[in-house]
Amino acid sequence: PTDAPARRWPQDVTSTVTLATGPEAYVVDTIELPQENPWQRSLRPADIQFRRDGTGVLVTIDGDVWLVRGLDAAQSTGATVRWHRFASGLHEPMNVALRDDEIFVFDRNGVWHLRDTNGDGEADVHELFANNFGQTADLREFPSGIRLAPGGEFVIAKGGQQALTQGKHNGSVLRLSADGLRTTVLGYGFRQPNIAVHPRTGLVTSSDQQGNYVPATPLHIVRDGQFYGFLAPFAPKERYPSPPAVPLTWIP
Repeated sequence: PTDAPARRWPQDVTSTVTLATGPEAYVVDTIELPQENPWQRSLRPADIQFRRDGTGVLVTIDGDVWLVRGLDAAQSTGATVRWHRFASGLHEPMNVALRDDEIFVFDRNGVWHLRDTNGDGEADVHELFANNFGQTADLREFPSGIRLAPGGEFVIAKGGQQALTQGKHNGSVLRLSADGLRTTVLGYGFRQPNIAVHPRTGLVTSSDQQGNYVPATPLHIVRDGQFYGFLAPFAPKERYPSPPAVPLTWIP
């Protein structure tokens, strides 16, 4: 836009890093969250991806996107991490994906392309990149995942546990075309899918959440519009639309 708004959040906030000191093979560093900030925003991180320069793009379920700088340079306890609020007002976003360092966020309204057109460090354009798929208000139809696929496409996953409403794409894994105009169902019948996409081959895999109809955590290849075994509690019991796909493995 020619008249981009003035910066809403001009100042950065900082936090510190505490590095693990133990000799164990698996250790955990602690990154303090800036819960005390000028906007009194809670930070409940849901996902983080990293730009080529090491900047973290972190999304919170509270509706914010933060740019986090200094994580890649934190080599000692007490190192400073700088947090810059990039966008706000999203509806329970849980995932973020980067395409050529551009930010795409998946929330309950669809997939948003957040653009900083004037270079001031804040998103002044919230473009609804894709919402041509079903979404209900049901509590656990979460925007569970968005991952970049080869060719610039995206793969998204949607929560499948329905309390009251059977939507069009509850519990589905969908492919979005690179322009956001077309949606293809790769698989359905998931309880709570958690997806991954191979960056070279495009192979889509997903785990699922153990619970009713899902006796343990499976790992699936997702393809061909297959059914993966989960039914809503108000659906006829064990009346499957097709035989459930067989997983690669089960994780106890």
